[in-house]
Amino acid sequence: MRSEKIVGMDVDNSTIVAVVQDYQGRNLIETVVEAEVVTATEFIKSLSWKIRLTSEEETQAKWLNDLNYPLVEEVIVSNPRKNKRTQTENGFTRRQPSCRLNDSRTGS
Repeated sequence: MRSEKIVGMDVDNSTIVAVVQDYQGRNLIETVVEAEVVTATEFIKSLSWKIRLTSEEETQAKWLNDLNYPLVEEVIVSNPRKNKRTQTENGFTRRQPSCRLNDSRTGS
């Protein structure tokens, strides 16, 4: 059994939606934290597992990935423009972090 967990983070202007899943895809934690340096790093540090962090490739997420890089085992960045499942007839739609976690876990 893997002791690692996958953390999906979706950064907005003032908040970060974070979802922690195990490798079976079960949600262990879902929370919203402030989009501030101290809050974001304290959340990652509070987790007692080895962490793989995943987020979308966007300007707002870059600072978060750079900030947490030393605290996690791996940073996985997805490009929603290249993932057909994020596209709709009218363009792109935002997906919940748990959807991106499933993609990261399964390699989609």
